[in-house]
Amino acid sequence: MPFCGCSDPPDTVAPEGPDWLNKPRKCTDVCFLILFAAFWLGMVIIAGVAFGSGEPERLLYGTDWQGNTCGGENDGGLSDMTDKKRIYYPRIQEELNEFSTLCGTSCTVEDFFNIPFYGICVDECPQPEDGTISSIITTNDDDDVVEYDEVFDIPLYTKSIFYRCLQINNVTSDWTVQCTDPYDSSVYDCTSASNCETVINNEVPDCTVSRTTEDTVSYQSAQSSPIYDSLQTAANTISRWLGDVEATVTEIFVCGCVFAIVLSFLYIKCLQRWARCMVWFTLIMVVAVLLGITLY
Repeated sequence: MPFCGCSDPPDTVAPEGPDWLNKPRKCTDVCFLILFAAFWLGMVIIAGVAFGSGEPERLLYGTDWQGNTCGGENDGGLSDMTDKKRIYYPRIQEELNEFSTLCGTSCTVEDFFNIPFYGICVDECPQPEDGTISSIITTNDDDDVVEYDEVFDIPLYTKSIFYRCLQINNVTSDWTVQCTDPYDSSVYDCTSASNCETVINNEVPDCTVSRTTEDTVSYQSAQSSPIYDSLQTAANTISRWLGDVEATVTEIFVCGCVFAIVLSFLYIKCLQRWARCMVWFTLIMVVAVLLGITLY
């Protein structure tokens, strides 16, 4: 009897292929299929209500010191932050130090996640060249008054990590190279050790001994804070990961999507033609890979 678009195979059709592949086909777990469809329907309804009545931007963007969500309209446009998706914390180090002093050794990791950091929504992460940054209060008066609450200096460079502008240590290096044998009083600028070698070979072709000098300048906080140092280390690590992903996005898409889909269809086709051999081949390869990982 047909049910849910499925029916028992007709007895008049002669099966093709090996007998062990031609077992009767029919729908199974129809009741569970109905429950699964109802589950997904409920998920879609809940998602629609959440997106319509809630603020999904809070899952991605930060919240400023007034409770406004960066990247959102906030109360029908009273504090429109749609063009300011990033958040900058001008007092982050002071707040971490104060909180650590107050709670002492009783602090837990969860406590630090609950610190109400003073944040300001910005369109781009501020840099020392910008000078200062202000927190702004926008009122709903007829005159549309805009008040500046407080002005903060920008002492360190910042970088956007998941739409959070975190302070980073800025290190710059100036390279110079000079030929010492035969002696040449000229000093040439370069950008790295390998570049210095190229520069001196081009400028003084008969140079046999050169002197390379690197002057490093580091801008970092003068106050030591283990918590903030750990936060900066994590931010730098995440930044390198995101940079690697951004630099290899094409390779990731080709290998992870296109190449994987082609191989999956090829595997299914081989499984259809040589089922027993492919099953044994898969089992042997899995055992071989696991054995190799164990020995490694």
